[in-house]
Amino acid sequence: MAEKRDLADAVSESPARVRRKAGSIDASVGAANAPAPKSARGRPPLTVVEESELALVTPKRGRGRPKGSGAKLKTGLPGHSSLRAKLKEQKQNFVQEQILQVAAELIATGGFRAVTIDDISATLGFSKSVIYYYLANKNEILWRIFSRIYETYFTALNKITETDADPDWKLYEIVRLHATNVMTYRAWTAISIREEAELEEQQRRQILRKKREYDAAIEEIYGEGVAKDLDEASRLIER
Repeated sequence: MAEKRDLADAVSESPARVRRKAGSIDASVGAANAPAPKSARGRPPLTVVEESELALVTPKRGRGRPKGSGAKLKTGLPGHSSLRAKLKEQKQNFVQEQILQVAAELIATGGFRAVTIDDISATLGFSKSVIYYYLANKNEILWRIFSRIYETYFTALNKITETDADPDWKLYEIVRLHATNVMTYRAWTAISIREEAELEEQQRRQILRKKREYDAAIEEIYGEGVAKDLDEASRLIER
């Protein structure tokens, strides 16, 4: 009976309604049997969640910072400028030291007036422009030599005078270190003795002041030793 009612209902439906149902059924069947769509690279398209996750990790094109941001990209490494300045200073000190060493040997042997910038540059294998780049002239070379040898003397002297050692030991160490410096820096010492007249007037006054300071420090230690000996002699006499 049920089959007869279904058949009667189907016969009573209009042809248009029947066609619409048939089309809907065919579309559903076709969609179920159809293969899954693929992207241009042969994989299923991303789901909505996958697309949003991809957007979070995909870098934006452009200058590498958000649009409208006032922040500027930093270039170079931290401390790059200070490192370059330090390397430049080290190079300058090294070249100046080489020039002074060679100039001291030449001047100690041939005399200040006989030695030229050409002689110094030829010995080093430099051009004259390199010498003049690091040192202004012969006078600056001579003044650097004087300054260096007296700096060496005072470094040794101050190391001794700053101690609380016995005056006898201090005098012994001063003589020993001074002799060591003279033998170590023979050319520099020879120049400081023979070529002082070639310095400018102001430079000679500075050297004279350094000599007096050096002598005064030694005299002070000598006086301390004399006072100590007198005290000991007095105590012996009192006994």
